[in-house]
Amino acid sequence: DYADGGQNEAFGAGEEPAWAASQQGNNTQNQVQVYDISYSAYTPTSTGSTTGSSMATPVITLSNPGTVQEASPGAGVDVTETISAPGLSTVYVATFTSGNVAEGNWQAVSLDASGSATFTAQFQQSGDYLVAQADTATGAGNTASSPITITDPTTTTTTTTTTATTPSTPAGSTVFVPDDGSPSYAATISNSTLASSIPDKSVFVTGDADTLWIGMGTGQTAAISGNGSIVAVASGSDTVYADGSGNVVAAGGAGDTLDIGGTGAALLLAGTGDTALVTGTDSSLWTSANGQTIGLWSSGNTLVLNSSNNAFYDGGSGNDIVLMANAQDNVTWDTVLTNGDTIDISRILEAAHWDGRMQDLSSYLSVASDASGLQLSVHANGGAAATPILQIIGSHADIGLTGLLPHLTV
Repeated sequence: DYADGGQNEAFGAGEEPAWAASQQGNNTQNQVQVYDISYSAYTPTSTGSTTGSSMATPVITLSNPGTVQEASPGAGVDVTETISAPGLSTVYVATFTSGNVAEGNWQAVSLDASGSATFTAQFQQSGDYLVAQADTATGAGNTASSPITITDPTTTTTTTTTTATTPSTPAGSTVFVPDDGSPSYAATISNSTLASSIPDKSVFVTGDADTLWIGMGTGQTAAISGNGSIVAVASGSDTVYADGSGNVVAAGGAGDTLDIGGTGAALLLAGTGDTALVTGTDSSLWTSANGQTIGLWSSGNTLVLNSSNNAFYDGGSGNDIVLMANAQDNVTWDTVLTNGDTIDISRILEAAHWDGRMQDLSSYLSVASDASGLQLSVHANGGAAATPILQIIGSHADIGLTGLLPHLTV
């Protein structure tokens, strides 16, 4: 019967032969008592026939959906299924839940001449399965697939490695370069080197040996806590913090602010009106543009002034101040005279054509004093014209050239 996978049949009973009825006499009601009846379970054969039934039952096979990942939690999946039912032109399929409840209506699937077809089945949750039948009224050929397993999507970080191009990362986003040197943001980067401009970024470099060029948009921030990294900011009004060792920072725009700790840092101020605060040790700072403001709050650093109209304050000790040949009108405070600093003016004297004889030095250098401090000037070729190179503000205005010489490298 249908409960065992076959088809329900009608059973009949009657008296044979015909003369048996006459033996009942005048009784108009004949009775037939059935004490036992048997039937066989449905057993499909290669031709679709059944054992114990004269009616052919179709044989339907379904592919199993397996394991499929959905696009988002609860979205469900669409799976391409294969069905085969030789001898049929149409079968009907439906998706059932693990509780044997249909999730939708029966779907008619047209088969080709060989009795095969592919179709798309929808599954909403793990445990769903497909049922196929040749006739939904009788359940003929009833076949079920195995249950599907649906998995949720996994969260992954995509790293795009390309050559230098304009990145598509939105403005105002935050860029992190982790310790392994690989970025965790979608922008152009190659071997931990960002070779193109990233607009409007806050860059946090925590790894080592990273190189970042931040070149578009003003007012950006870069913070370096790793070692041996290179950061170039070229747009202006940028802020760079560095606490690692051996980092290189180049500021090419105007009005940048550098706050440099750690050890062995190298800094270049190439824009005008920059501010640099050096709290680390054994660092080197170069200026190639005018109007810089520099604070040295540590020891063993080298400040190279290759520009004019700069102001620097030394709150540390044992720092070297190097004035290049074109350094003019720079200002500092008299702490440079009390904390073991040296002021190297050898390149200025070389440009002024000093002959190297100490007895002639006073022809090439002069010190003027006033109430605010002293002014060191150079005289090209030992002439009368004086070019101010360094003003020292403070209480040591009266020391003159003789008192200043022990602090100078000539």
